[in-house]
Amino acid sequence: MPTIKHPDFGVLPHDAALEEIAKKELFIETLRTRNRDRYDFVDCSVWGILAVARAAYEAGRAKGHEEGMNNAAGYQAEAARLDGSDRNKF
Repeated sequence: MPTIKHPDFGVLPHDAALEEIAKKELFIETLRTRNRDRYDFVDCSVWGILAVARAAYEAGRAKGHEEGMNNAAGYQAEAARLDGSDRNKF
C-alpha cells in the first residue's frame, strides 16, 4: 500500500500566531510537517485542545476587532467627506 504524506501547506499570515499558541498550550515545537510520526502526531489532552481553541478564538476576535475599528474610521471619514444628500446612500 502506498504511503500518503500530509502536504506542507506553506506559510500563511496567521501561522506564526497559531504556532505560538501550540507551543504555549500543547508544548508542540512546530506545526510544520516533519515527516516523522513521533513529530507529526502528538497526544494531547482535551483541556489542552480546549485551551488552544479558546486562544485561537480570542486571537481572531482581537484581530477582527482591530480591523473593524480601522474600517469604522474609514467609513466615518468617507461620511464626513460626502455632502448631506450622498450620505444617505450608506
